[in-house]
Amino acid sequence: MKQVSRLGSPFTRLLSNSGWNLLGQGAGLLMAIIAIPVLYKQLGADAFGLFTIFLALIGYSGLFDLGIGRAVTIEVAKHLLRNDRAAVASSVATAMALLTLMGLLLAVVLFAVSDTIAGLLVGPT
Repeated sequence: MKQVSRLGSPFTRLLSNSGWNLLGQGAGLLMAIIAIPVLYKQLGADAFGLFTIFLALIGYSGLFDLGIGRAVTIEVAKHLLRNDRAAVASSVATAMALLTLMGLLLAVVLFAVSDTIAGLLVGPT
């Protein structure tokens, strides 16, 4: 006898999950549309420009994740299915160590070039 999932068919779940994903992205976009004019008015053109540069740097730093976040999510799910709490802790600790090291490396590089970046942003004195 075929077992029926209480969550519905795979197609129904796909549609539902896709809808929630689009709703979440749409909510973020709506918040940005509302927040950007307010931030621009409150900060002024120069400070808002710096703010967007910092947001871009934060966005680019997401590239240094190198898929570790997704990989850990998959591994944690596998370990939880086997009820292996020690493996979950090990996977999370390893990922945190790798991400911390990469973050520190990025911080050192940014610190090393901070004078150059400041010179570009401020201009010659």
